[in-house]
Amino acid sequence: MSDRRLFVALYQLGWDGLITNNYRMLRIPAELAAIIKTKATVVAIEGLGHDPLRAVGALLLELPGLPGRVVPSCANVFRLSYARRRPVDAWRYLARVAESRGQNTEALWQEVQVSDEELAASVF
Repeated sequence: MSDRRLFVALYQLGWDGLITNNYRMLRIPAELAAIIKTKATVVAIEGLGHDPLRAVGALLLELPGLPGRVVPSCANVFRLSYARRRPVDAWRYLARVAESRGQNTEALWQEVQVSDEELAASVF
């Protein structure tokens, strides 16, 4: 079934919208027309492939407050995308903290660094 027919069917059954990982439908005029005409709410999850766990995670991050953001009598599209992030060297965070305190990064490091003795001493 095409997404266009799916939106018509959902409308006829009294459903307000759809959550999908088929974000490509947002590039197809005929399918967009069905979304607009039915005033559907669409949550389209992008870039997670066919990994349902990651898709559900993205959805769970967006769900709080989502109903309050839906505009009544309007087609609403929430396009969720997630990109894996590259790590950032923690030293850069220390440098930002030092800058916000008006300190030199190296001076702050000397003040707070973990000594070899502290690292070797049993904590538990």
